[in-house]
Amino acid sequence: MKERIFKVYVKGKAVGELRYIDYDLGLDHRHFYYDNYRTKDKNLELLACDLEGALQGLVFDYKEIFNCKYDDVTFSELIDGRFVEINIDEI
Repeated sequence: MKERIFKVYVKGKAVGELRYIDYDLGLDHRHFYYDNYRTKDKNLELLACDLEGALQGLVFDYKEIFNCKYDDVTFSELIDGRFVEINIDEI
């Protein structure tokens, strides 16, 4: 099992956390869970076929919610115990 954790930011403010879990059993065993800091909802399962799709879906949603630009939504990934900013176009 592989797990990756991402923080989601809008205009520099953390708005949520995405957990990607891959059970190494094929496409049907990948799961995406989202904790929304604004609404306090936890473990919301996102429907996406891959990690890029899940991240792009969050960008689309937050562009609508906050009426912001594509570049206003950014991500960081937990790597070696600290969050590092990432470019979703390079995933």
